[in-house]
Amino acid sequence: MPRELPRVDLEHPSDLDFIVQAVHSYARDVGAERLRTRGRAAAALQDTLDQALARWVYAARTRLIPNVLVNGLTLAEYAKQETAMEPFDEALSQRVQTLSDTMDEQTERVVDYRKSVPTAYAHAVARRAAARRALADAKEDQRQRRLRTSKRHAAAPYPAIARGQPLHLDADAKARAQATLTNVYATLRRLHTALPARQESALEQERLVRHLRRHDDATRPV
Repeated sequence: MPRELPRVDLEHPSDLDFIVQAVHSYARDVGAERLRTRGRAAAALQDTLDQALARWVYAARTRLIPNVLVNGLTLAEYAKQETAMEPFDEALSQRVQTLSDTMDEQTERVVDYRKSVPTAYAHAVARRAAARRALADAKEDQRQRRLRTSKRHAAAPYPAIARGQPLHLDADAKARAQATLTNVYATLRRLHTALPARQESALEQERLVRHLRRHDDATRPV
């Protein structure tokens, strides 16, 4: 490790490129100002200045890299992480948890309603199965996107994320997953409100049948 350069700990590899670019821009502005003070004859030296600055910045960046840490890891260690993690989406995670909890509640309700409302039970089982498939598809879509991201970075000899390039997110796939979860949540919410009403209707019909039977027995001649 070069002793004359201090250790630098960054939050993301792109911070290194930002720092180097800022130094390069400042040095170029200073050099251009010095050339302007020398008159028009010095303007021909602009290309030479740019080339010299590019070589100087590249050499400085090469010397600085061994001293750079990203969240406590060297760039090589950071690049070897098994999975390039997608930024945590708290709202989406909460929605998945809510759907999982709702599915558990609906499963218990389906078991309770199975004996008294056979038709509603069959419909509830079908809707619950559809909701489970949609939820599984959404989770699989999330897993596949993470897997594709991991393979894309692992295939490169020096992953783009370690070179400071921003992490690419599949916005379309994320939007599709969110739409799927929204539809599943709406289906479960309708199921939650419809089944009690159907059970109450079935119980009311059963009470009416019993009342008619008692009335018929009471009025039947002995």
